[in-house]
Amino acid sequence: MENELAILAIKGGRHSEAEQIFNTEITTKPTSMAYYGLGICKINMTLNIGRTIDEVFYCFEKAISLSDEFKRSQVEIDIITVSIANLEQLQNLYQSLEAEKKKQASDAVLGAALTVGAMMIGSSHKSNAFTQISSLAVASAGVGLSLDGISKLGTIPEIQNEIVVISTKTKIALENIIQINKKELAKSLEKLNELHAVTIRNKLNNKWYNNKTKVIIALVWLLPLGLYALWKSDQFSQKTKIIITSVVIFIIVFINVSSKT
Repeated sequence: MENELAILAIKGGRHSEAEQIFNTEITTKPTSMAYYGLGICKINMTLNIGRTIDEVFYCFEKAISLSDEFKRSQVEIDIITVSIANLEQLQNLYQSLEAEKKKQASDAVLGAALTVGAMMIGSSHKSNAFTQISSLAVASAGVGLSLDGISKLGTIPEIQNEIVVISTKTKIALENIIQINKKELAKSLEKLNELHAVTIRNKLNNKWYNNKTKVIIALVWLLPLGLYALWKSDQFSQKTKIIITSVVIFIIVFINVSSKT
Protein backbone atom coordinates (compact mmCIF):
# COMPACT_ATOMS: atom_id res chain seq x y z
CA MET A 1 0.00 0.00 0.00
CA GLU A 2 2.11 2.86 -1.27
CA ASN A 3 -0.63 5.49 -1.13
CA GLU A 4 -0.07 7.43 2.11
CA LEU A 5 -3.56 8.98 2.11
CA ALA A 6 -5.14 5.54 1.89
CA ILE A 7 -2.93 4.20 4.67
CA LEU A 8 -3.89 7.10 6.94
CA ALA A 9 -7.57 6.55 6.17
CA ILE A 10 -7.31 2.85 7.04
CA LYS A 11 -5.46 3.61 10.29
CA GLY A 12 -8.24 6.04 11.15
CA GLY A 13 -10.92 3.43 10.44
CA ARG A 14 -12.18 5.39 7.41
CA HIS A 15 -12.40 2.36 5.16
CA SER A 16 -14.81 3.89 2.63
CA GLU A 17 -12.46 6.82 2.11
CA ALA A 18 -9.48 4.50 1.58
CA GLU A 19 -11.56 2.35 -0.75
CA GLN A 20 -12.29 5.34 -2.99
CA ILE A 21 -8.58 6.20 -3.14
CA PHE A 22 -7.62 2.67 -4.18
CA ASN A 23 -10.48 2.52 -6.71
CA THR A 24 -9.12 5.67 -8.36
CA GLU A 25 -5.58 4.27 -8.30
CA ILE A 26 -6.69 1.00 -9.90
CA THR A 27 -8.42 2.77 -12.81
CA THR A 28 -5.22 4.65 -13.64
CA LYS A 29 -2.51 2.23 -12.56
CA PRO A 30 -3.63 -1.23 -11.41
CA THR A 31 -0.93 -2.71 -9.21
CA SER A 32 -0.64 -5.61 -6.80
CA MET A 33 -0.43 -3.24 -3.83
CA ALA A 34 -3.47 -1.23 -4.95
CA TYR A 35 -5.61 -4.37 -5.18
CA TYR A 36 -4.26 -5.65 -1.87
CA GLY A 37 -5.13 -2.34 -0.21
CA LEU A 38 -8.59 -2.41 -1.75
CA GLY A 39 -9.08 -5.94 -0.44
CA ILE A 40 -8.16 -4.82 3.07
CA CYS A 41 -10.71 -1.99 2.89
CA LYS A 42 -13.40 -4.38 1.73
CA ILE A 43 -12.67 -7.14 4.26
CA ASN A 44 -13.09 -4.59 7.04
CA MET A 45 -16.57 -3.71 5.72
CA THR A 46 -17.96 -7.20 5.15
CA LEU A 47 -20.62 -6.67 7.84
CA ASN A 48 -22.05 -3.69 5.98
CA ILE A 49 -25.16 -4.14 3.84
CA GLY A 50 -24.37 -4.81 0.19
CA ARG A 51 -20.88 -6.12 0.89
CA THR A 52 -19.72 -9.63 0.05
CA ILE A 53 -16.61 -11.67 0.80
CA ASP A 54 -16.42 -12.52 -2.92
CA GLU A 55 -15.33 -8.97 -3.83
CA VAL A 56 -12.68 -9.11 -1.11
CA PHE A 57 -11.04 -12.20 -2.53
CA TYR A 58 -11.38 -10.97 -6.08
CA CYS A 59 -9.09 -8.13 -5.01
CA PHE A 60 -6.74 -10.45 -3.15
CA GLU A 61 -6.55 -12.81 -6.13
CA LYS A 62 -5.74 -9.87 -8.42
CA ALA A 63 -3.04 -8.77 -5.95
CA ILE A 64 -1.43 -12.20 -6.21
CA SER A 65 -1.67 -12.40 -10.00
CA LEU A 66 -0.19 -8.91 -10.50
CA SER A 67 2.76 -9.49 -8.17
CA ASP A 68 6.02 -10.71 -9.65
CA GLU A 69 7.25 -14.23 -9.04
CA PHE A 70 9.57 -13.24 -6.19
CA LYS A 71 6.96 -11.24 -4.25
CA ARG A 72 4.03 -13.61 -4.74
CA SER A 73 4.80 -15.71 -1.68
CA GLN A 74 4.94 -12.64 0.57
CA VAL A 75 1.65 -11.32 -0.83
CA GLU A 76 0.05 -14.66 0.03
CA ILE A 77 1.45 -14.50 3.57
CA ASP A 78 0.04 -10.98 3.99
CA ILE A 79 -3.37 -12.14 2.76
CA ILE A 80 -3.34 -15.11 5.14
CA THR A 81 -2.38 -12.85 8.07
CA VAL A 82 -5.10 -10.26 7.51
CA SER A 83 -7.75 -12.90 6.75
CA ILE A 84 -6.99 -14.95 9.88
CA ALA A 85 -7.05 -11.80 12.00
CA ASN A 86 -10.42 -10.92 10.49
CA LEU A 87 -11.73 -14.43 11.21
CA GLU A 88 -10.59 -14.12 14.84
CA GLN A 89 -12.43 -10.85 15.12
CA LEU A 90 -15.60 -12.30 13.62
CA GLN A 91 -15.31 -15.21 16.03
CA ASN A 92 -14.97 -12.88 19.02
CA LEU A 93 -17.91 -10.82 17.81
CA TYR A 94 -20.06 -13.97 17.45
CA GLN A 95 -19.25 -15.03 21.02
CA SER A 96 -19.92 -11.53 22.36
CA LEU A 97 -23.29 -11.53 20.62
CA GLU A 98 -24.04 -14.95 22.11
CA ALA A 99 -23.29 -13.66 25.60
CA GLU A 100 -25.46 -10.60 24.95
CA LYS A 101 -28.29 -12.80 23.68
CA LYS A 102 -28.16 -14.98 26.80
CA LYS A 103 -28.00 -11.93 29.05
CA GLN A 104 -31.13 -10.55 27.42
CA ALA A 105 -32.86 -13.90 27.81
CA SER A 106 -31.96 -14.02 31.52
CA ASP A 107 -33.20 -10.45 32.02
CA ALA A 108 -36.44 -11.36 30.27
CA VAL A 109 -36.99 -14.46 32.44
CA LEU A 110 -36.30 -12.45 35.59
CA GLY A 111 -38.67 -9.71 34.44
CA ALA A 112 -41.40 -12.23 33.72
CA ALA A 113 -40.98 -13.72 37.19
CA LEU A 114 -41.23 -10.36 38.93
CA THR A 115 -43.72 -8.53 36.74
CA VAL A 116 -46.99 -9.97 35.48
CA GLY A 117 -47.15 -9.70 31.72
CA ALA A 118 -43.52 -8.56 31.38
CA MET A 119 -42.50 -8.40 27.73
CA MET A 120 -39.61 -10.41 26.35
CA ILE A 121 -36.79 -8.11 25.32
CA GLY A 122 -34.70 -10.72 23.54
CA SER A 123 -33.06 -10.71 20.16
CA SER A 124 -36.36 -10.70 18.24
CA HIS A 125 -36.65 -6.96 18.95
CA LYS A 126 -35.32 -5.72 15.60
CA SER A 127 -35.71 -2.02 16.23
CA ASN A 128 -33.38 -2.23 19.21
CA ALA A 129 -30.66 -4.31 17.56
CA PHE A 130 -28.09 -1.52 17.43
CA THR A 131 -28.65 -0.54 21.05
CA GLN A 132 -28.19 -4.17 22.08
CA ILE A 133 -24.76 -4.47 20.51
CA SER A 134 -23.40 -0.92 20.68
CA SER A 135 -21.27 -1.93 23.65
CA LEU A 136 -19.50 -4.43 21.41
CA ALA A 137 -17.77 -1.71 19.39
CA VAL A 138 -14.54 -2.70 21.10
CA ALA A 139 -14.51 -5.64 18.69
CA SER A 140 -13.50 -3.24 15.93
CA ALA A 141 -9.93 -3.21 17.23
CA GLY A 142 -7.16 -5.19 15.56
CA VAL A 143 -7.75 -5.51 11.83
CA GLY A 144 -10.30 -2.72 12.05
CA LEU A 145 -13.57 -4.54 11.35
CA SER A 146 -16.25 -1.91 10.85
CA LEU A 147 -19.49 -2.29 12.82
CA ASP A 148 -21.09 0.82 11.31
CA GLY A 149 -23.73 -1.09 9.35
CA ILE A 150 -24.19 -4.08 11.63
CA SER A 151 -27.56 -2.94 13.00
CA LYS A 152 -29.04 -3.15 9.50
CA LEU A 153 -28.35 -6.89 9.37
CA GLY A 154 -31.30 -7.51 11.71
CA THR A 155 -31.53 -9.39 15.00
CA ILE A 156 -28.63 -10.88 16.90
CA PRO A 157 -29.26 -14.41 15.49
CA GLU A 158 -29.38 -12.94 11.98
CA ILE A 159 -26.08 -11.14 12.54
CA GLN A 160 -24.57 -14.35 13.90
CA ASN A 161 -25.76 -16.24 10.83
CA GLU A 162 -24.11 -13.65 8.59
CA ILE A 163 -20.87 -14.03 10.56
CA VAL A 164 -20.96 -17.81 10.02
CA VAL A 165 -21.55 -17.36 6.28
CA ILE A 166 -18.71 -14.83 5.94
CA SER A 167 -16.32 -17.00 7.96
CA THR A 168 -17.11 -20.13 5.95
CA LYS A 169 -16.69 -18.34 2.62
CA THR A 170 -13.44 -16.76 3.82
CA LYS A 171 -11.89 -20.13 4.59
CA ILE A 172 -12.99 -21.60 1.26
CA ALA A 173 -11.70 -18.57 -0.67
CA LEU A 174 -8.35 -18.70 1.13
CA GLU A 175 -7.89 -22.36 0.26
CA ASN A 176 -8.68 -21.55 -3.38
CA ILE A 177 -6.31 -18.63 -3.94
CA ILE A 178 -3.35 -19.60 -1.73
CA GLN A 179 -1.03 -21.79 -3.77
CA ILE A 180 2.53 -21.32 -2.48
CA ASN A 181 1.84 -21.17 1.26
CA LYS A 182 -0.76 -23.92 1.68
CA LYS A 183 1.02 -25.40 4.73
CA GLU A 184 1.17 -22.01 6.47
CA LEU A 185 -2.54 -21.50 5.75
CA ALA A 186 -3.41 -24.95 7.15
CA LYS A 187 -1.45 -24.21 10.34
CA SER A 188 -3.15 -20.84 10.77
CA LEU A 189 -6.64 -22.32 10.33
CA GLU A 190 -5.82 -25.16 12.71
CA LYS A 191 -4.63 -22.70 15.35
CA LEU A 192 -7.80 -20.64 14.88
CA ASN A 193 -9.97 -23.74 15.34
CA GLU A 194 -8.03 -24.79 18.45
CA LEU A 195 -8.48 -21.33 19.96
CA HIS A 196 -12.19 -21.51 19.26
CA ALA A 197 -12.45 -24.96 20.87
CA VAL A 198 -10.66 -23.77 24.02
CA THR A 199 -12.97 -20.76 24.27
CA ILE A 200 -16.05 -22.98 23.96
CA ARG A 201 -14.76 -25.37 26.64
CA ASN A 202 -14.11 -22.45 29.00
CA LYS A 203 -17.63 -21.16 28.44
CA LEU A 204 -19.11 -24.59 29.16
CA ASN A 205 -17.13 -24.81 32.41
CA ASN A 206 -18.61 -21.47 33.45
CA LYS A 207 -22.24 -22.55 33.04
CA TRP A 208 -24.49 -21.08 35.71
CA TYR A 209 -25.77 -24.48 36.76
CA ASN A 210 -22.28 -25.35 38.03
CA ASN A 211 -22.68 -22.65 40.66
CA LYS A 212 -24.30 -24.26 43.74
CA THR A 213 -25.73 -20.97 45.06
CA LYS A 214 -27.44 -20.18 41.76
CA VAL A 215 -28.93 -23.68 41.60
CA ILE A 216 -30.40 -23.35 45.08
CA ILE A 217 -31.85 -19.91 44.24
CA ALA A 218 -33.36 -21.35 41.08
CA LEU A 219 -34.91 -24.21 43.06
CA VAL A 220 -36.52 -21.74 45.44
CA TRP A 221 -37.83 -19.20 42.91
CA LEU A 222 -38.19 -21.04 39.62
CA LEU A 223 -38.86 -24.70 40.37
CA PRO A 224 -38.71 -26.25 36.85
CA LEU A 225 -35.56 -24.29 36.04
CA GLY A 226 -34.12 -25.23 39.40
CA LEU A 227 -34.72 -28.96 38.85
CA TYR A 228 -33.10 -28.70 35.43
CA ALA A 229 -30.10 -26.96 36.96
CA LEU A 230 -29.92 -29.53 39.74
CA TRP A 231 -29.55 -32.44 37.33
CA LYS A 232 -27.16 -30.58 35.02
CA SER A 233 -24.92 -29.42 37.87
CA ASP A 234 -21.69 -31.14 38.82
CA GLN A 235 -21.88 -29.76 42.36
CA PHE A 236 -24.30 -32.39 43.73
CA SER A 237 -24.01 -36.16 44.06
CA GLN A 238 -26.46 -38.45 42.28
CA LYS A 239 -27.94 -39.48 45.63
CA THR A 240 -28.48 -35.83 46.65
CA LYS A 241 -30.18 -35.10 43.32
CA ILE A 242 -32.58 -38.03 43.78
CA ILE A 243 -33.42 -37.05 47.36
CA ILE A 244 -34.06 -33.38 46.50
CA THR A 245 -36.17 -34.28 43.45
CA SER A 246 -38.20 -36.82 45.47
CA VAL A 247 -38.85 -34.27 48.22
CA VAL A 248 -39.97 -31.66 45.68
CA ILE A 249 -42.31 -34.13 43.96
CA PHE A 250 -43.75 -35.21 47.35
CA ILE A 251 -44.42 -31.58 48.31
CA ILE A 252 -46.14 -30.87 44.99
CA VAL A 253 -48.33 -33.97 45.27
CA PHE A 254 -49.16 -33.20 48.92
CA ILE A 255 -50.18 -29.62 48.06
CA ASN A 256 -52.36 -30.80 45.16
CA VAL A 257 -54.10 -33.45 47.27
CA SER A 258 -54.62 -31.01 50.16
CA SER A 259 -56.15 -28.40 47.86
CA LYS A 260 -58.73 -30.91 46.58
CA THR A 261 -59.87 -32.05 50.03
